[in-house]
Amino acid sequence: MTTNVVETAEEKVREGADAAVSNTREAADQAGSQARSTLREQADQRSSQAGERIKNFAGDFHSTAEELRKQGKDQPADLIEQVAGRADRVGDYLEQSNGEKLINDVERFGRERPWAIAAAGFAIGLTASRLLKASSAERYDRSIRQTSVVPPDDYGYQRLPERPTDGRPMTPGQFEREQALAAGGPPMPGGAS
Repeated sequence: MTTNVVETAEEKVREGADAAVSNTREAADQAGSQARSTLREQADQRSSQAGERIKNFAGDFHSTAEELRKQGKDQPADLIEQVAGRADRVGDYLEQSNGEKLINDVERFGRERPWAIAAAGFAIGLTASRLLKASSAERYDRSIRQTSVVPPDDYGYQRLPERPTDGRPMTPGQFEREQALAAGGPPMPGGAS
């Protein structure tokens, strides 16, 4: 009798676990299909907008080519017409394609040309690093101007200590020592580097 009770309990536990797994799978499938649907709708909407913008640019290129032809500059006009024609085709493709087709085309392109995806990733990373480097130098210069205690020169301009141009970072306290020297004050302990 106890074996029947144990077997019945085991069976109910298995049924409960199977039901929980089934419910979890259904919820995950439903969430996944909702996410895919939203992604498709967004891709469709954004691609149509991008297609319209590109076609507007193409129209501007066509107008520019006409103006160049009026000025007798046929060769540049032909080049601009070629660019405008390609832009028109891209704009048409984006306007007419739905989200599903766009996603499939991007996936297919990535499978067929993984090197292109890697090159694009490298180019984006390189560009981002250059932008960050440039913006950090600008932020550094702005922070010096905002916190500087150096008096103005004879013309009323604030003299700032120079940043090292040889690629070396400033050492701790170097900025303060250079500020004191630029202000005509005595060098701070440790001397200017």
